[in-house]
Amino acid sequence: AESNPPSASPPTIVVGIDLGALTTKITLGPSYDHELVRNAQGGHTTPTAVTFSGKHRARLLGEDAAEVSRADGNTVGMLDRLLVDSLTNASSGNDEEDALAAFRRFQLTSDEQPRVNIPNMEEEYSTTALMAMLLGNVKGNVIATVARLESNKSEKRDSNNVANNLHFVFAIPPSYPQSTRNALMDAAFAASISNSSVVDSTQCMAAVYDR
Repeated sequence: AESNPPSASPPTIVVGIDLGALTTKITLGPSYDHELVRNAQGGHTTPTAVTFSGKHRARLLGEDAAEVSRADGNTVGMLDRLLVDSLTNASSGNDEEDALAAFRRFQLTSDEQPRVNIPNMEEEYSTTALMAMLLGNVKGNVIATVARLESNKSEKRDSNNVANNLHFVFAIPPSYPQSTRNALMDAAFAASISNSSVVDSTQCMAAVYDR
């Protein structure tokens, strides 16, 4: 009996993520003409922040964390820098960094693996866990954007397979230490992002100019 040839696996959807101190920008790869990913409010950037509204209340992620009317000030922002600072376990000695730390409403514990203490919460969170919360929100925005783009096509991609075909590429400054890169990959895994890699932001800029 003749056997049917195996069906071709769907192409990988590349997701480029530029982690910034204030906002995170996300774009889809060439298969979607480098479409910018929209957040839940329709914007093209996602604040790099998590807000805790108090015990027994939902935490606010990304764009919701930036809504002053909904956040109560217990916002952990600049998660990319926090991931670096906590893993180097000390002030960087940079005057600008020290000045920013003085305005934080939260505190970092001083042990070997610092955790973030939120003023109105009885719990502490590792910086990796906080990043995982944000990346879970980012992943949801990516899937929603792909679903919106696919709805306009005559031949639609199976929505159940979208999450399995995503490959997230995080662009971070080359000065970030290896410990930060490892923590970022751990955060991605905790956010159920199974395929991811980290590249230097300077390489991304060079690739854009070469196009």
